Amino acid sequence: LTAEKALLQDRLVRSRSPSPLLRLSRTSSPLRGDSPTRAQLTSSSRHARLVSRFSDLYALERLEAEGMLRRYITDTQTVQRIIFIATVESFQVAKLAYRQLKLRVRKTLSPSHMGPETLEDAVVDYIVRNLDLYDVQASVNEVISSMNVNPKISFPPDVDFVLLSGFIREVCEVAFAMQTLDPPPRPALQQRWRTLQRQQVQAEL
Repeated sequence: LTAEKALLQDRLVRSRSPSPLLRLSRTSSPLRGDSPTRAQLTSSSRHARLVSRFSDLYALERLEAEGMLRRYITDTQTVQRIIFIATVESFQVAKLAYRQLKLRVRKTLSPSHMGPETLEDAVVDYIVRNLDLYDVQASVNEVISSMNVNPKISFPPDVDFVLLSGFIREVCEVAFAMQTLDPPPRPALQQRWRTLQRQQVQAEL
């Protein structure tokens, strides 16, 4: 935590100089609170990119993950249940990780925050600029641990859910980045995932 705090403070110092886009918006606005942050300026493009990435996860990485599982599990519904649970767990873990990082960033920025944006906006903007601060591997490990004790799914004793690490990592990264959107699109996307899953199961019957 001490090393992370030092890294946060170091990046805060280096990020004091705003981008030309932010400087322009601040000088052209008569109200200090009207100056948008980078996170706000890029919200629409980030939303579109993340939704597209989530769709790719369903169309590509999901099928690859299911293919790996089918080497060990013959029941299609069980395979799909495992993938869906891995997705839901990844979102939940990533959301918690975002909240925890947000608290640490807020604590670091609070003593020196002077505006013009609110502290909350400054925190989100900082995270958007520094997404690499997210410890995605810790989230992957947490998801796998949770799945290992989930009574709704089972796995052959000679195989581990670590097999899905790559897929879980991708979902966690997308889910974490989605938390920087206002509002995060998680519920709608998870509903879409459920609908697509049901359609696929019905098509295979």
